[in-house]
Amino acid sequence: MAFTPHTLKSNSKTVQIQLPALAWLSNIKNQISSVELNANNGAGYQTITIDQYLTLNFYENKVYDLDFKITRTNGTVYYSHSKFQIADPTLESAEKAAIINNDQTQVYIYDETMENGLYRGATLTIRRRPNQTEITRPFIVVEGFDAGHITDPADFGGDRTLRNFLNDINPEADTNLNDLIRNNNRIYDLIYIDWKQGTADMRDNSRVLELALDWINENKVGSEPNVLLGQSMGGVIGRYTLARMEQEDPNFDPNNAAATSPHNVRLFVAHDSPMQGANTPLSLQHFSRHIKMEYVRTPIAYAFGDVIVPVGYDLAQLYSDFLNFFGANTSVLPFVAPNTLLSVQDTKAARQLNYWALRNNSQFQTQEFYNDWQNKLQLYGYPQASRNVAISNGNECSDNHGFAPSDLMVQIDDVDNPDIFGDLLQQITTPFIAGARLDIGLAIIGAIPGATKWRYDFDLRANSELGQQSQIYYGRIRYEKKLYWIGPRVTHNLTSQSFNSPPTALPYSTYAGGYFDINPFECGFEDGNFVCEQNFIIDLPRAAPPINVFQRQYGFIPTVSALDIKKDDGSRVDPEDYLKTFSGGMPQDAGLISEFDNFIVDFLPNNRGNNQTNNADPQNTFNSNNEHISFQARNGIWLADELNANIPGNTFPVLEDCSLACEAENWEIQGPDTFCGTATYSLPEGVMDYNWSFPGVTNSDPLTPNIVSLQEHLNGYQTISATINVPDCNFTRRISKIVYVGVPQNGGTLIEVDPNSLISLSFNNDTTAYCTTTGIRITNWPNFEQVNNLEMRKITGQSDWDGNFRSGRDLTAVINSECNEVFEFEVRVENQCGWSEWEYFSVDITGCPNTCPPTSNSGNIVSENFVISPVPADTVLGIDMVQNPSWTFYTLGCGDSSLDPYGNTNCPTYVGVKLYDFVGNKVKDIPSHPLGSSFDVSTLVAGNYIIHISHAGQLETHQIPIN
Repeated sequence: MAFTPHTLKSNSKTVQIQLPALAWLSNIKNQISSVELNANNGAGYQTITIDQYLTLNFYENKVYDLDFKITRTNGTVYYSHSKFQIADPTLESAEKAAIINNDQTQVYIYDETMENGLYRGATLTIRRRPNQTEITRPFIVVEGFDAGHITDPADFGGDRTLRNFLNDINPEADTNLNDLIRNNNRIYDLIYIDWKQGTADMRDNSRVLELALDWINENKVGSEPNVLLGQSMGGVIGRYTLARMEQEDPNFDPNNAAATSPHNVRLFVAHDSPMQGANTPLSLQHFSRHIKMEYVRTPIAYAFGDVIVPVGYDLAQLYSDFLNFFGANTSVLPFVAPNTLLSVQDTKAARQLNYWALRNNSQFQTQEFYNDWQNKLQLYGYPQASRNVAISNGNECSDNHGFAPSDLMVQIDDVDNPDIFGDLLQQITTPFIAGARLDIGLAIIGAIPGATKWRYDFDLRANSELGQQSQIYYGRIRYEKKLYWIGPRVTHNLTSQSFNSPPTALPYSTYAGGYFDINPFECGFEDGNFVCEQNFIIDLPRAAPPINVFQRQYGFIPTVSALDIKKDDGSRVDPEDYLKTFSGGMPQDAGLISEFDNFIVDFLPNNRGNNQTNNADPQNTFNSNNEHISFQARNGIWLADELNANIPGNTFPVLEDCSLACEAENWEIQGPDTFCGTATYSLPEGVMDYNWSFPGVTNSDPLTPNIVSLQEHLNGYQTISATINVPDCNFTRRISKIVYVGVPQNGGTLIEVDPNSLISLSFNNDTTAYCTTTGIRITNWPNFEQVNNLEMRKITGQSDWDGNFRSGRDLTAVINSECNEVFEFEVRVENQCGWSEWEYFSVDITGCPNTCPPTSNSGNIVSENFVISPVPADTVLGIDMVQNPSWTFYTLGCGDSSLDPYGNTNCPTYVGVKLYDFVGNKVKDIPSHPLGSSFDVSTLVAGNYIIHISHAGQLETHQIPIN
């Protein structure tokens, strides 16, 4: 028989030991009369009761002998011995004039009231100003919920210590704040209050805080009043304590509050404190309770440690991370009873803080603990002798955390499939588990040889919308066996539970507020490389099933709770009020008020998408909210200004009203989706800077910078952009709108299709004379959705076609041919701005037995506008204007006073000339060709060409043979 503590050292002179029933492994339990312990601390032998705490007080730092005495019912006595070291800094400080680490001192404050053998107390870690031996300017920090005395009782500081707080006040949290309380030139004495029991009833720890304030006021030198900052639960206890001390002090005069203050606190800061409640997702609580109940049902499985309990044990470690409200890296230590660990959510403080909790040893959802505490808290109200301010780590715009109510947050979906030796081992162990659980079905299946599988299915979801009552938790562990490895498969559920969201529960996990990260990144350098890993995954033992985290960060302290927002008549807010904005130190809804004198809410616009993380900056998780009890530059500057406001000449900080920036997140550029020539676009007014950009000309009136007039530059889709800027809110956003400008673009690809699939529009229904029929379709016309109408026309060719009759949006045609030729045609399209240019296409007709004869040639081409000669051309080609052309022509250069051969002023008229070969390649491009002159074609290969003659948006085409 042997006893050993799970840890060999304690950093506290007061130690609570417990012998858990689950760790009491013996085959003669019913023969044990008593278990006693002599810790050699002067108390002699003391009886140990199963599952009860025994408090041991030590008075010297050294290694003690722990002598265990076991008495059997027959009178036989056994002894077991272990070593245990005490290393309490408070004892050390008493031995060394209370000086530790130069300027840091630790003082232990305790209330003699006890519960379960535990003192209520706190350690005050004091970090004086440099070169100071006395406390003169106290800056008191009260820690929040701390389960360290349960999850890791050997850790002196619990989940959070002064070091954590100082690490949070990093240089990014503003130089001014660092200079005030952190750097070597700091002007405040920092006092960190670390609870002995950070899960105790908040009323009890309120008494401890009162004792701490009394000690500070008695031991400080001078008349400088205190500053008290409470983080999370510490802010709730701080408010409750200060208000209670005032009301319980008969000498306190509200009309002369500062002079008669019993606590001497001038500034009270609540840092992301759950004044109206905190949110630990109910699905997570159901999961913890489910696992705990399986522990209770299966005690023998703890001894075997092979099947369900290792899974539950690993999940218990997972839950220690979940319940660590402040991001500490706690874990399940060997022989820390899982039953105890899984009861953290049942501690008094947790139940007082959480909106929803579960009753003891059941899955019954209730708000009775929360409502009882809220009534007590409201009874005392707020302190009157202090200025009361609040910091929320939510965002001013009330953006959520990137997911919706009822969304899946965490999932465990795994199959444990052991090898044949594991099958044989489980054939032995499973009936024992079944016997412990009184599970006859499992016992029968487990005793039969065969291949076994354990299936683990757990779904944890966010609360649903109010009144929807959708499923938020599902958990099942199933045992499967394929009989004799080849026979049928049978299944048996060891456990299966599911629960829905309560009908009156709100989707707190989605509301804006300080978030809790259930899978945070931890980063460091490995072999010179900066590596980030998520500590939730790496903390789990190898036996743990894979955990799929879909939503890393959920809303822990809603902004409404941290700011204690109420209706102006003092009643509780409505569900829709959680979605409203809180900017500039005031609610934007005139019907809402905050009980605080001033507050600040973080502002992180346009920073979304929880499933993304930049490994180079793992804290930037694209969440519009910030981590619970974190500091940033903005709230750091604000807090420094609040601290400095008592200096003569300084004033209390006034925040910028950034509500307009919240609205600007949803702004859109207003104006037409298409325009011809010019158009006007606008954004809402109110922002300081509007910077418009567009490929064309922009015209913005300085008096109305939110309105811009745009001019057509290039036809096609264009992007209008405006960059808006709110400098005081550190807000910049670029807003864009895609519009279509001008006439349609031309282009497209010609493909041949089965003519029978097309409807011919030709007036000539006699097709017997044709030797081949060709169907064509034009595809990939750019931005065809902008086209309202089209037009086709033949350029050259002896074939008959129906393209001349096509209109609307029909880009098809049927060509009937009597001979082989290259058939050429053009297409243009129209929208509300007008017609596009003509687009050239050609079809090589090859289905006839003969080639079309050349067309007759008179030596030139005479059209309604031009004379083109000679045709065919040899070395040059001339273009001149006919008399009385149908086009309107414009002349240039009439003022040069030059005369033509007839004595008239020379006013040349220019046309654009383009020449294409039959493949569609452009071989000549003359932007300005004077009519009445010729151009060289001697270098061109003999063949047929297409000439395009254009002037002032008018176009004429002809086929030109060149020898």
